[in-house]
Amino acid sequence: MALLRLTNGRVYTAPEDINRIVAPMQVGEFTIAPEVRARIRGFKHPLSQEDAMYVLKNLDPKVIAMAEKDGFKYRRVGNVVPSSADDGNFTYMQRFEDRSIESAPVPMSAEAVREYLVPHYVKVNDWHCIFSGGIIKGVQLSDGQQGVVYCEAGDWIRLSPKVLNWPIFPYGEATAAVSMFDQPCDKNFEMELHREIKVRDEMRY
Repeated sequence: MALLRLTNGRVYTAPEDINRIVAPMQVGEFTIAPEVRARIRGFKHPLSQEDAMYVLKNLDPKVIAMAEKDGFKYRRVGNVVPSSADDGNFTYMQRFEDRSIESAPVPMSAEAVREYLVPHYVKVNDWHCIFSGGIIKGVQLSDGQQGVVYCEAGDWIRLSPKVLNWPIFPYGEATAAVSMFDQPCDKNFEMELHREIKVRDEMRY
């Protein structure tokens, strides 16, 4: 279940309330069969190619239909793995159906993660369906407030180049998600950083 926390102290849980407040960001839910969820929770991380393709092949057909209708033709599996030492280091892995696209674990130091917390626009329409772990996004709202949207397994989150946001990486369980885009996703998308936007301390967790 997705959750939104605002700087005014309010918390929202219904998708329709969250979407009204954080638009054009959107959240929703999709179906993961219990046996699929149980199997994925037992995977080792970073994900092997075989395990990543199992995740991809179990994406809810209803989500695929919605995404393709809106032009999200490109997919990959993203995998964010926190260090077992809980020291602020992570590993990031991408897996593609096309095995010819190079996939290798990318270490993310605690310093690199802090740099990624700069508010930014990513110049692509992206849609993420979470199978394990979580995706957490801080967002700058049009009324000047800031919010944090928390999504877990069974939730999806949709962003666009108009959403000024920053990620918050969860510890513990590794995150595995199917990410869909309206541009080829075998490259890094351009980011527009906005260091002048100050993220409030309580909006970083």
